[in-house]
Amino acid sequence: MVIYTQRSFDPGLPVQLSEYATGDRLQRLYLDRLPPEWEGRPLAGISKSALEVRAIQLMGAKKDVVAAQAKSLIEQARAEETDATTLKAVLELINTIFVYKFPDRPRQEIEEMLGLSELKQTRVYQDAYQDGEMEGELKIALLQLTRKFGEIAPSLQDKIQTLSISQLETLATSLLDFNSIDDLEGWLNNQG
Repeated sequence: MVIYTQRSFDPGLPVQLSEYATGDRLQRLYLDRLPPEWEGRPLAGISKSALEVRAIQLMGAKKDVVAAQAKSLIEQARAEETDATTLKAVLELINTIFVYKFPDRPRQEIEEMLGLSELKQTRVYQDAYQDGEMEGELKIALLQLTRKFGEIAPSLQDKIQTLSISQLETLATSLLDFNSIDDLEGWLNNQG
């Protein structure tokens, strides 16, 4: 799938790719001409939510109206989205689009333009941020342990997944002193 903000930006396929011109192997998507039946639906393979599709459409919006469109979308996301992780993903996508759309403006100014500064103080956003941080710490600890000791038994992985974020941070530094998987087991037993 090739995505263009406008049909006029489609240069056509180079000769070496002409075999893709027919059939279903290549799909062109023009954000300014989405079919009405796609409104409110996610794009398979690109996004998980319809809000993400609307955020992607911001790429083609004119600079003088894009901030108002983004604020409206952010308010809709806050009102409709119950999953904190998806809400955070949509907000980060909008923020990223604005960073590229306004490369001369500092990130803080962009966040203020979108009203994200206040939003980041909300409980939902903080929970989503903490979930992402926890997921990252867990992934790092498991990668380090796997690199040091090889495959980690599922029972030990289960114990590691129950650790708090501060315990995961401590594990990430403590594991440097572990000489065997027994050291890990002993450390985990002392955390309970």
